[in-house]
Amino acid sequence: MKLKQLLVPGLALLFTDLFYNQYLGLNLVIFEIILLGFLIFFKSYDFRQQSISSILFLGTLISGLSSIMVHSSFSIVMNLFSYFLLIGSITSPELQSMVSIFIQGIHNFVTGIRQYLDSLNTPQSSGRKNVLRWWSIVILPLVMVGIFAIIYSKASPYFEKMMTTLHRIFGNWFYHFLEQFNFSLILLFFLGFTITAFTFFRKKTQSIIFSELKHGNNLKRKKQKYIHGRSIMGLKKEYQSGIFLFGTLNFLLFIVNSLDIYWVWFRFSKNDHFLKQFVHEGTYLLILSILISVGLVLYLFSANLNFYKKNRPLKMLAYVWLAQNALLAISIGVRNYRYIQYFGIAHKRIGLIFFLFLTLIGLYLVYIKVAKVKTYKFIERKFSLNVYIALIMISLLNWDNCIAKYNMNHYETAVLDLNFMKKLNDHALPYLSISENERSLILESQLKLLGNDEQFTLKFDRYIEYLDNRRTDFLEKYPKKNWLGWNWTDDNAFQKLNH
Repeated sequence: MKLKQLLVPGLALLFTDLFYNQYLGLNLVIFEIILLGFLIFFKSYDFRQQSISSILFLGTLISGLSSIMVHSSFSIVMNLFSYFLLIGSITSPELQSMVSIFIQGIHNFVTGIRQYLDSLNTPQSSGRKNVLRWWSIVILPLVMVGIFAIIYSKASPYFEKMMTTLHRIFGNWFYHFLEQFNFSLILLFFLGFTITAFTFFRKKTQSIIFSELKHGNNLKRKKQKYIHGRSIMGLKKEYQSGIFLFGTLNFLLFIVNSLDIYWVWFRFSKNDHFLKQFVHEGTYLLILSILISVGLVLYLFSANLNFYKKNRPLKMLAYVWLAQNALLAISIGVRNYRYIQYFGIAHKRIGLIFFLFLTLIGLYLVYIKVAKVKTYKFIERKFSLNVYIALIMISLLNWDNCIAKYNMNHYETAVLDLNFMKKLNDHALPYLSISENERSLILESQLKLLGNDEQFTLKFDRYIEYLDNRRTDFLEKYPKKNWLGWNWTDDNAFQKLNH
């Protein structure tokens, strides 16, 4: 047998041993490093290649380190996602779009086990046909029978009574039968088997590669009168329509931006109800307007109008329109900042900051598309890569700790959302804990901000009690963790809570 064929079941056993009854921690990075090591050994990845694969390889290593040092759910998900994309990119290095790489990864994951079976010298193909035959003749019909039995039980009380009797007769026997198997081990081994087969037995999907290579970055003029079902008008009329549209929209957006700069940037005053509506509903609507604005520019400059000789005034209006939308995105950021001032930081408010950052990148790419006559595929390739890099950046910080630190340090000026704060990760417990001396100061400050809300005092007392219980529970459970589940953030929190 070839080494790769032996590695699949062997590493699946190792995967089962590393993760069975264990928390995620060092075990995730250990297994990932082993897989990456074998990929380099088999020359599936070359350090010298200058491609998306190099970025994804680096991203996988960074997010792997982050999964130990930060150990947030997001950092772990990003690590797995990076590895998934890396395998898709290694399979088809020709792919430059993260979307296409992701689709290739899905194809690999679904077909990995089949590719492994096909690689064996034994006649596995006939065995697989037998499995499919049993699936179509026995297993699938049994599944359908079960579905209809449930439907009929809900529809007829008499049938339900009969099914209950049958369940009572055969249920005990079936339960004892299942006791003989450890399904957790079986499922874990199968997952490890699938991941290992996905890693080592890859196959290019030619349709994905063809679709990627078919679309270049530079837009070419098409010699056809009507494009994509547009109304019957020449380029001149289309140009005139664009001039009127962007001229009018620029005027409207100039008014919106001027009002925002005056009232939000420099003359803002707090009003709780107004602020919540202003930030929540207003922000979502403005984000929608930016997305529609980008769509308008992309639609208008999707084809031959890019090559119209007298299109410079229209392009200038489009540039102003994009610049004004960038200014609008900054104004949304200022709104978000105002909200944080009075209500503290939360995950969505952090997410909005990164979303606006990506929006500015997207607007810049649309500007490049218009100025240098690029295609939609150009924007997809560049933007998807920037999104990936931004997500890796987000995974590097422990946001729960940042939220807890900021909110607790600004209790005099920002209202504490206790229901939200108590749901933060155990990592944040050292920063959420409140000493006896601090309790009265925090409560007094919050009551001033809330207008002496009597219910808040009761909520605050429950919050303190809940945190004390969580702290006790964490300090009891953490020492019992196996070293495979170790991560720096939990260990640091444990050390701080013990002092």
